[in-house]
Amino acid sequence: MTWIRRRIEGSFPIPSLTLEGLLTTPLEQLGLETDPDGDWLFRSRPYQLLGWTIQPILHCSAERYGHGMTLHCHRIKIRGLGELAGCVHANGAVTVTSNQEGLVVLHWLELGVQTTGALSLMPRSLLDQMVMKGLKLSSQRLGRAVKRQLIRALSPK
Repeated sequence: MTWIRRRIEGSFPIPSLTLEGLLTTPLEQLGLETDPDGDWLFRSRPYQLLGWTIQPILHCSAERYGHGMTLHCHRIKIRGLGELAGCVHANGAVTVTSNQEGLVVLHWLELGVQTTGALSLMPRSLLDQMVMKGLKLSSQRLGRAVKRQLIRALSPK
């Protein structure tokens, strides 16, 4: 049994939004919901990935500070993988800070796949390609979702 771990990072500006709005807006308006365990949850919409319809659910802790906010995604549950769900582990973070033009979002995702059972029969190079493709698609979706939620919640009404 071995692990394949890959990480991907991204960043983008959102020029028209302010730090003050970020720090004063309730997290629920940013698309997060509370969990009975005290976490914040972000539920992605279901989407197609490599033949599966999956729905990532990010379990996060939120930290606001004078110059921004960070969501630490300490567990990402992926619905729709069936028996493979126990072999896939993901985590990440989203940090929002400000510069002269507005807000800047930095995010990273890490995906680990444990090669047990049927996955141990798959060539490592093919599994590595699948992990990277899934990670890239998920990272792009995370970036778009964060941007959409921030603009929706923080844009002047």
